[in-house]
Amino acid sequence: MNAGHLLEQLAALPEDLALVAVGAHKAPYLPNWQRSPLSKAQIESEIRAGRCKAVGVLCGTPSDGLVFLDHDGDSCDRLIETLSGLSLDEALPRTVGITSGRPGRYQLIYRLPQQDWQQVVTRKLKTGTTGDDGKAEMLEFRWDGCQSVVLGHHPTTGVYRYLPGQSFAECDIVIAPQWIVQQMQSASQPTSPSWAEFERQFRLPINQSVPLKICLSKTSRESLAGAIQGNRDNTGAKLARDLLGTARYLESIGQSYTGDPHRHLDEFCSRCTPPLSQKDSDRLWKSALKDNPGSSLSPDQIESCIKGWLWRQVRAEQHPVSLPVQPISPSTSTADPQALSLEELQLQIRQFVSGAPTDTQLTAQVMTWASRIGKPESTLWFLVKNIQQELEHQQSRSETRTEIDRLTRLASYHPTLNQYLDSLLAHPLEQIAYWMGTTSMAMLTTLLPTAGSLLPVGTELELNTGTGLPHSLHGHCGRERQR
Repeated sequence: MNAGHLLEQLAALPEDLALVAVGAHKAPYLPNWQRSPLSKAQIESEIRAGRCKAVGVLCGTPSDGLVFLDHDGDSCDRLIETLSGLSLDEALPRTVGITSGRPGRYQLIYRLPQQDWQQVVTRKLKTGTTGDDGKAEMLEFRWDGCQSVVLGHHPTTGVYRYLPGQSFAECDIVIAPQWIVQQMQSASQPTSPSWAEFERQFRLPINQSVPLKICLSKTSRESLAGAIQGNRDNTGAKLARDLLGTARYLESIGQSYTGDPHRHLDEFCSRCTPPLSQKDSDRLWKSALKDNPGSSLSPDQIESCIKGWLWRQVRAEQHPVSLPVQPISPSTSTADPQALSLEELQLQIRQFVSGAPTDTQLTAQVMTWASRIGKPESTLWFLVKNIQQELEHQQSRSETRTEIDRLTRLASYHPTLNQYLDSLLAHPLEQIAYWMGTTSMAMLTTLLPTAGSLLPVGTELELNTGTGLPHSLHGHCGRERQR
């Protein structure tokens, strides 16, 4: 969708919507987007600047009580009928609806009466079916803290569109059926989910914006937290690449985050001793941009970081009052009253090991864990080593999967000699390849070095763009030039 069309659709949106600027991967890119909705004029400026590719709407109270029902797959139909006890048409009264164009994927916008606002929360329900993209199909009711894209670019189908006859101009947003309110009521949410249940339901991207810092390597986090006195340039260069690569990875999977990577680098430079200048920071940033870096952590490790962060948020919401931990004597074998559960301990070990700590740091942490659970350090080391091996295996499997994907793409590429040679030469070579039982590309790889060996030393061949054959070699496309 071009900017002109996007601006036309923006102008047609109702005035009471709390808008969000969204990038090319369905994720908001401005900081504090959940608490800083934009006006139409601000969105228009972002579109004209080329940054905003789609327009989202803040769910819940910022948009006067809008709840977005996200229907993520055909299997949601059966779940809706089960939850509501109604037929699909009765359960989902006609209202404004948006789709990406993918089969079974759409969202419907309903409005909740104000008396229900304090009783509801966002809720996701898996249907038990896996979609054609390999992800679990889900029914989601989005409320405060979430946003939903209503128009603009979609990374898979190209564009969001309204369901037939269900645009903002063609129908009203109606009151949500009671069964939706019942499913969203906070009392219906488990009061104390287990780690196993939490991990089973977890998938990326999550609706919350995660702090960019938590997805960095342990070295990068330490660089941001402390004052660097020596080796400032090298440390800053590594940090810039990790910040940029991690931010790009999160954007590529549609995960929104808080914290601007360039500003984090500025903060690092200002805390160095002596401080690095703004010019130095810009230099480090530009150098990182040229390198097009990836994240320091693997995708599996980043997922573990986000999972751990979200789990802590969930636990904090359930236990808002944190009690002080009573110190225990090293000689006692009694576990801390605030002792970690086995699930929490495994999570903490995964998080700590993912940050690539030094041997000294890991040993000190194992001593801390042992004192908290009242177990010998040898027991902890056995668990730590197993988790380390498991994480290494996951990383190796991820790298192997990437290599297999690359080789699969190469295997599916079947060029012909006509793409590279004049037909007068290509056809005889293809015949020879057929007679010899080999591929035409094998003939080309034999021909090129043989022909090249016959050229005088110092000869250069330049392609003549006027032929319109930038990837071909034929009798009139090159000229010989002597040095």
